[in-house]
Order: sequence, then C-alpha cells, then structure tokens
Amino acid sequence: MAAKPIIESVLAGYNGTIFAYGQTGTGKTHTMEGDKDDESMRGVIPNAIIHIFNYINENAATGSKFLVRASFLEIYNEDVYDLLANQETKLELRERSDIGVYVKNLSSFVVNSVEEMYKLMTVGNRNRSVGSTMMNARSSRSHSIFTITVEMSFKNADGQEHIKVGKLNLVDLAGSERQSKTGATGERLKEATRINLSLSALGNVISALVDGRSKHIPYRDSKLTRLLQDSLGGNSKTLMIATLSPASYNYDETLSTLRYASRAKNIKNKPKVNEDPKNNKNYKEKNENNTSENEKNDVPDFSVINTEIDNERKHREALINRKKLEYKEIELQERREKEKELEIELENQFEKQLKFEENYSSLQDEVVSKTKKLKQFWTLWNSLKVELRDSERDMQIEREDLLETIRLLSRELKLKNLIVHSFVPENVLNEIEKRSEYDNENDKWRISYIAHAGNNIRVEGGEGNRVKENSFARVKSVNRDIKSVGNKSNLNEWMGFSSNPLWQTNSVFLSYKDILPGVYENLIEKSKKENIPETIKRKSSSKKTLIETPQPRGLVSKQTRFA
Repeated sequence: MAAKPIIESVLAGYNGTIFAYGQTGTGKTHTMEGDKDDESMRGVIPNAIIHIFNYINENAATGSKFLVRASFLEIYNEDVYDLLANQETKLELRERSDIGVYVKNLSSFVVNSVEEMYKLMTVGNRNRSVGSTMMNARSSRSHSIFTITVEMSFKNADGQEHIKVGKLNLVDLAGSERQSKTGATGERLKEATRINLSLSALGNVISALVDGRSKHIPYRDSKLTRLLQDSLGGNSKTLMIATLSPASYNYDETLSTLRYASRAKNIKNKPKVNEDPKNNKNYKEKNENNTSENEKNDVPDFSVINTEIDNERKHREALINRKKLEYKEIELQERREKEKELEIELENQFEKQLKFEENYSSLQDEVVSKTKKLKQFWTLWNSLKVELRDSERDMQIEREDLLETIRLLSRELKLKNLIVHSFVPENVLNEIEKRSEYDNENDKWRISYIAHAGNNIRVEGGEGNRVKENSFARVKSVNRDIKSVGNKSNLNEWMGFSSNPLWQTNSVFLSYKDILPGVYENLIEKSKKENIPETIKRKSSSKKTLIETPQPRGLVSKQTRFA
C-alpha cells in the first residue's frame, strides 16, 4: 500500500508523516483506523503498528536493539489535550533548536507489543471529541496525532555502535464543513468554525511552500501547522491521503479537496537520517591526535601560522556574526510583538464572526417560530371563514322564516279586518275600541265587561224562572238553525227574528267559523283574489282607528291602520 514506504523509511531513521484530508463524512477516520480485528478492513494505523513490530522481531536476532514509544494528542478548538492522560489539562507548545516544536508534559509510553499499542490507541480514541451532525452521526470534532517513535541501536561492520531514531506521525484531521449542510448550531457551530480556520491555515502553509517567492511560511497561524512544521517542507517524508465523496451535491467540496492535494504534491521536503551525535566520536579523537603531534614538532611550520591566521579571521567573523545575531534577535523580538498583535486582532475578528453566526442562527430560529405562528393563524382564519359562512346561512334561513311569518300574519290581519268591517256596526266597533286594553303581562288585548255580553247569559221563560245557557250549548243550537236555513238570505231572516238586538255582532265574535261555515271560506278566497289593502275606508264614516297587532317574540311591533 502507499503508506508502506513511509513506514520503512521511519525504520531507517527518517521522520515520516501520514495524514488524511477531506470533507466531513468521507471516511478519513475509517481510512486511518478501520477495523483492527478484521485483516481486510484494517486501517493505516493498525497496519503500521503490525509492520513495525514485525520488523523488530525479524532484526532482534542480529543483535539490534529497539525502543518503541507512543503518544496520542488532539487539537480541539485550538487547544492541545493529552488523550492518554488527564483530558482537562491544556498543554502548551514549546520549541527547541535541537528537536524543534514539541508539546510540553505530553505523556509517552514504552510499548513492547502490538496488543499494548492497540490498548493505547483504544484509550485515546475513547477520549476523543466527537459529535453528531446532519452528515455524520459520529463526526470527529478535533484533529488527532498518534506518534510512534522507534529508537534503533545496532553495530556496523567495524563493531561501532550506531543509534538511529525514526518518528512516525499518524494524523487524522477533522473534516471541513459547511453549516448549511451539517446543520451545526451552538457548540457544534463553534467547533466547525475552529476546524475550518485550522484547515485554512494548513492550506496557506501548503500554498506558501509551493510558491517559491514566499519568504515567510505562516506555521504560527495554527497549532496544527506548528506541530506539522517538520512534516511540511522540513525533515520528514510525508504522505497525504485525500478522501472524496461520490455524491454530486458535494461537487464543490470534492473539487476543493483535489486542489488541496494537487498543491501539497508539489511540496519538497528535506528528510535526513536522525543519528546520535556520539557516532562522530572516533573522528573527533583522530582530529585531536593530529593536533597534538603538530604541537610536539619544534620545526616552524607555516601551516601553524596559517592556522592561527584562520583562527583570527574566524574570531573576527564570529564577532561580526554575533553582532548580526543581536540585530536579528531585536528584529525577531519586534516581529514576535507584531505577531502577538496580529493574533489578538485575529481573535477579535474571530469573536465578531462567532457573534455574527450566532445572530444568524437566532434569526433563523425567529423565522421558524414566526412561520409556525403564521400557519396557526392561517388555519384559524380559514376556520373562522367557514364559521362565518355557516352563520350567514343560518341568519338567511331565519330571516326567510321571519318574513314568511310576517306575510302570514299580514294576511290573517287583512282577513280579520275584512270580517270586522263587514259584520260589526260602527257604533259597536267604537264601543269595543273604548273598552279594549292591552295586557303587557300576557302580551295580548282584552275587552272589559265581555262577561256581561248577551251571548254569555240569556234569560228565558216567565218571571221567577231563569234558565242559564252557556256559550257552547248556544253555538250548537245556532249551528242546527243555520243548517236548517241553508243560505245567506235565510240566515239574515233567521237573525231578524232573534230576540237579542246584539245577536249579529256577538255571534261574529263568538265563533264565526261555526255560525257562518260557508261565508268564512268565501271571504278567504275573495281576499286572496282581490288583494285587499291593509287600510279599508268605510263609506259611512271617515273616522280612522288604530289597532296594534300582537307580534311574535323578537319582531318589531307593527301598527295597522284601518277605517
């Protein structure tokens, strides 16, 4: 596989780095780790561990000695944490001229087998920061660096002992994210912003290394680039694995990853074997012996003079270089102060960006809330429209019923007015109007002294013999008489023989349906055909009388005037 040459170069004393880069959810962690229990699905890290210990077992018989150490760290929100120790403690980066950039107080464990290395890897992965997004249920929220250091001690052909040190950095980068696709909010959005900033700094370092005109490489822009300083353009052999998404809607991210990898391919590192300086001990001893032999020789030697001249010249050059170094240190101090100012400004810009993104998130929440309320109001408005239509329909039906009631009452009033003017004399009508009173409690008209009318009590026979006849018996007698008479002229003749002068009027008010069964139906047909108006003028008098007709409950009382 592609990682095998890097691992073999580490066993030869070189520094090596393997890192996976790509969009979130494209399989970076799976590529680096895989399934260590399944040989066909093992990732880069398990295969590298197995390859290293197989090499150690094969060369142990030759007398070579090996010391393997491992460390595991993560960069979360631009803070460094030890995954094999206390995760609450933030670690600091330091730099030394002999070893370069390192992490202060980072724990390192001596490992003697593949199983022990697997245990360390499992513990570190359990402590990593992960989270759920719309694109990945278990998304890495930090960059992790698993470092394996192999120290080798062996004897060469002349029996001298040599020491070589190889260091392998296995880097699992967090994926670049777009908030619109991952749906990150709150803490996830802050993590995504930090991840994108560190990956952007890594891209700037790669671009500066590829561009030969750049004099300054921005390693200090991110802690990730500082830790990978040797791996990018320094003393290391580096392999970059680009992971891509086959989905069409990730076209832009895939194209960006390919451009990233294309630029990184043009970086030229300067790897060299890491040997112990003690290996040059023999050369120093030989040089000291030659110097002592020259001093024992009494014969003047121009070579000694030339050596002194060279020493003097070197001393002068050393003084000049020291002065230059002092100026450089002053310049470096000024540059560091400027970098601090830039870092402060960058943090301020980052805080402003976070506030803007939080404001954007709150506006989105407000839009969702108001959209929900608008839907509720829309539903309520539609229900009110339906209820209003139902109410209007019910009111229209009630209105039509009331109009029909008014029409029926008007027709009945016309009929009664016609009967009254046809059968009741004017003087009797005036007397009735005088005695009429409206009963507000019972909501109807009453005629006073109606109980003393002749149709209620009639006296017959001689003096001392009074016979009372009720209205019901009298009506039955009248009906029998009317049937015997048979027509209107006979009816008038029959009424003329009545001993009671009020018989005509009282008979009408008593029960005109029973007394005049044929006349009542004829009057109804006549009122329908002639459309008799509400007001009828009597020829015999111009006096006009108001009679108020009782109305059903809920209607306005209507007064009808007739003559």
